Amino acid sequence: MVLIPYAPVGPSHASNPGQSLVEHNTLRRNLFNSIQIEGLASDVVIRNNTLEDNDTAGIYIFGGFTHSQIVGNTVANNHRSGKGGWAAAVYLHHADDVTIENNFIFDTNPAAQPRQDFGIILNAVSLGGIKNVRIKNNTIRNNSVHGIGLINNGGTMDGVVLEANTIAKNSQYGIYIEGKNGGITNVSLNNNFFAQNGLGTLKDERSADQALKAPAQ
Repeated sequence: MVLIPYAPVGPSHASNPGQSLVEHNTLRRNLFNSIQIEGLASDVVIRNNTLEDNDTAGIYIFGGFTHSQIVGNTVANNHRSGKGGWAAAVYLHHADDVTIENNFIFDTNPAAQPRQDFGIILNAVSLGGIKNVRIKNNTIRNNSVHGIGLINNGGTMDGVVLEANTIAKNSQYGIYIEGKNGGITNVSLNNNFFAQNGLGTLKDERSADQALKAPAQ
């Protein structure tokens, strides 16, 4: 499923943008991403879907995603192809005022088979590309790399709240922050539960004055 928003120029678009709702779908075994949003999307709700066994990501956002929610979805066993570098259950390149909440994200495949690399990736590829994102009350477990990844890939990321998530049994870290060249600021961790992540709860590669202290698990 690919959504490419139509954004006409003029007063009608500015005054009444409306809302796009994607809900109660079961999408399995697609040859690419299960739900893909391109373009300048705003006021989108992706809610209560089951997204399983797709070749790359469960939900993939590129090109703009503002005032939107990803809520109550089950996203499992994606990146079946094992190709094309890292993939994730939920993969965002762009976001502004976005909530990712109450999702159940996991993989049940054995280690010898391709699995979801990350539960959630925020991958900033443009200046101001990701800001004001809340990741709350999700269950994220058994991914083949990290539970949650915050990645600076030539862009900037500011204002990410990670709160009350259960992050367990991921092969490497529960949360991984890659910001060696700066660009990731104002990240906060509040009341997350970690258990049995292979290399630990958190790896933060930002400078010492920004890096967060790893919680216990």
